[in-house]
Amino acid sequence: PRRPGEGILTRPLVRGLLLRGTLIGVSSLGAFLLALGTGAGEAYARTVAFTSLVVAQLVFALECGMEGDAGRAKNPYLITAVAASLATQLAVLYVPPLQRLLGTLPLDAPGWWIVWLTAGWSPVVSWLYGRLRAAAGSRAAALRV
Repeated sequence: PRRPGEGILTRPLVRGLLLRGTLIGVSSLGAFLLALGTGAGEAYARTVAFTSLVVAQLVFALECGMEGDAGRAKNPYLITAVAASLATQLAVLYVPPLQRLLGTLPLDAPGWWIVWLTAGWSPVVSWLYGRLRAAAGSRAAALRV
């Protein structure tokens, strides 16, 4: 709970959102470049980047839902929304009418490896950033005593 006079968007929250948004954007760009580096065409690389973006955002949504809850997402609506979003992404990748509509291509195993690699590193970096900030805060508090 926040204090009565405290705004919804606190400085640490905005800092965290900017960090995570930047990481997700860089991840998507990295996915595109990695896919291009495999010799795949531009359309395939765009599909990998798009899927990496979607997966990274879904992971972030789950993380937000688990915040302060010992690593468990207790909101069934959040879990349902994330599962439905992932199913929609899979449909966009593998259902031909949706592929034509959105210009996507089906991903093969190397494409999925790129997606999981690029979408998976931003939660790790965010976690490390949080741990470093907490450690710095502990040291600063110890120095004030």
